[in-house]
Amino acid sequence: MGGGKALNAVLRKNASEALFPILRDLGIQAALTHKGALALHLNTNRAAKEIKVIVNHEDNVTLEGICAAVLSPRRSQCSNGYFTKSDGHLAHRLKFFPSDRAAEGKPCRVIFILNGGSSPTILEDFSEITRISGVPVLPIHAILLEQFIAHSRLPTPTRLSKGTAKFISQCLVACGRTPLQQLSPLWRSLDILAIIPQHVQVDPKAKKDWIARGIDHSVFTTAFSPSQDFPDVPDEAGRDIESDDDGSDRGASEDLSGIVQETLSVVPEEPDDHGHWHSVVSDFAARQVVSLLRGFGVECALVGSAASQLYSHGETPVPEQLEILALRGYVSLSPSLLKQSLFQACPSQFEWKKENLFYKFSGPTFLRSNRKCKVEILVPNTANPLNLASSNIIWIDDLPVVPFLTLLLSKLQLWGNDNSPTNAVDILDLLLLVPDLPVFMLRPWAARKGMSEKFQRDSEVRVKRFCSKSNFPEAGPTWEMLGFDIESD
Repeated sequence: MGGGKALNAVLRKNASEALFPILRDLGIQAALTHKGALALHLNTNRAAKEIKVIVNHEDNVTLEGICAAVLSPRRSQCSNGYFTKSDGHLAHRLKFFPSDRAAEGKPCRVIFILNGGSSPTILEDFSEITRISGVPVLPIHAILLEQFIAHSRLPTPTRLSKGTAKFISQCLVACGRTPLQQLSPLWRSLDILAIIPQHVQVDPKAKKDWIARGIDHSVFTTAFSPSQDFPDVPDEAGRDIESDDDGSDRGASEDLSGIVQETLSVVPEEPDDHGHWHSVVSDFAARQVVSLLRGFGVECALVGSAASQLYSHGETPVPEQLEILALRGYVSLSPSLLKQSLFQACPSQFEWKKENLFYKFSGPTFLRSNRKCKVEILVPNTANPLNLASSNIIWIDDLPVVPFLTLLLSKLQLWGNDNSPTNAVDILDLLLLVPDLPVFMLRPWAARKGMSEKFQRDSEVRVKRFCSKSNFPEAGPTWEMLGFDIESD
């Protein structure tokens, strides 16, 4: 078939072509929503192997009744496949098995959502429905509202995942500039408005987009901001958003014991355009390793590429290695003994091989093949100039990260040692973030407190070399913003 996203698009297309004529014959107004709908609006394949369908409420119409009608012997067998009940006891879901060979025998999930009646009204006027490739699709502003409603109706308050926040940002940018309150009164609901600052916490650049669409500045004040620590969960709404390649719902990972079972809470998002798992190291492995180390009494912080990805909100390359720095005053064991302790705490999740520790991403809920990332523990010593205290640490997405300047100068030190183009690209990527970083993250004056004087002097020399005419002179103004002199002596 040549790619999971292309296969998913075939499954959604076949399921939509079979379902909507049935609903039309039943006299039911319906339209596609969520990622499958946005994919049609944006002409992209990026969405899971499922279709979410909004059905307009009418007298005596229930989701269970719609599923029963679709599954009736006269309708369940279509010219391009057949419908069956979904696994489990969820009466508002079906599965469609296309006869198209391109579908490779895989099913597409069908999830129904009620519009109006006892449920919130996502779209008042169904004349706004548009048809794309013959499929009725919600307008983008209604797709955005449906995602907010789904999140607000979760049984317990939960933090927006990065995948959900990215989807919201895509909808927000694509939905036009009409004030949202003019499109639906639900945008005045406190339950809906309270989610907006959560979204901005994950995607700070989205604040201006919300304001441009009529959201008042007061929404971003502490009165609306989250006042409690929300648990991390798989992407929202009962594991509906993503599915793995065999069509099964995402579930929790395999059972772990003790502290690991208590701290395991984040599921990786769908692969990015290069087939990698977006932010899987920082979102999953880092949380577990950090929790275990803190359970040992070792305060720590992320450094390296995992830290870069947190500062960039996932825009820098996906890290293949997890590097964690133990903080000053918390280390009584060597890096080797710390890594052995991690392995012994959870041998099912780690691999110990030739004095190296690897975190394993295994099991059907994650990757089609077993992948792993190397875990490195760094401690303050003469070879490592990073000597940080817990007061120096920045927290991003509830993960401890070394200060931005510390991270940047560490990358610069690596570049100074080997002049690697890869390290140069990493540095330039980080420099691009500087103008938009909030002050509490940047703090170049405070970050220097965790560096030795020699490291600071050496860094000043390396900055001048990096900005020289033979290297990257265009980076000079950004280094000057950070307080460095780029002129050679």
